[in-house]
Amino acid sequence: MLLEDYGSKMRQIERTMTLIEELAKQIPWYEKMIEIKGVCLMVAAGLLAEVGDISRFNHPKLIQKLSGLSLK
Repeated sequence: MLLEDYGSKMRQIERTMTLIEELAKQIPWYEKMIEIKGVCLMVAAGLLAEVGDISRFNHPKLIQKLSGLSLK
């Protein structure tokens, strides 16, 4: 029963990840973000979901300020 449950959960995760990827590809800037080394599907989709339209920011520092980061 545990193996069946595990298999079911893994299939559900795969379907969810496929759906997230399909939806993320519709977001402007997603393809550019995914080209950055270390940025995966979940990071790009999460950031774009939180930040929204990146083109509204004139400078990368504004995105850092929004996130509360002080990257150096």
